[in-house]
Amino acid sequence: MIADGIRRGVFRDVPPRLVVFGLLGMLNWLYKWYDPRGHWGAEEISSAFLAVVEGGLVRRPPRGPAVSRRIARLQRELRDLSRALDG
Repeated sequence: MIADGIRRGVFRDVPPRLVVFGLLGMLNWLYKWYDPRGHWGAEEISSAFLAVVEGGLVRRPPRGPAVSRRIARLQRELRDLSRALDG
């Protein structure tokens, strides 16, 4: 699946086997450190993992610094809003 995404140009050119091992490691060690009473909830962890996977694999065209700052600000505002609505 990863190799197919690389061939189609969806993913960056990275070693597929290494990516799979990295993803499995990220998920398989979760039981070692996850605490349901801890700082991070399941939704927060899954969102963070997804952001790492998408941001690290998906190829994106370069953006100017102004656009990147605006996107980062919007992401923070959406995160704050989501917390306010859930809280």
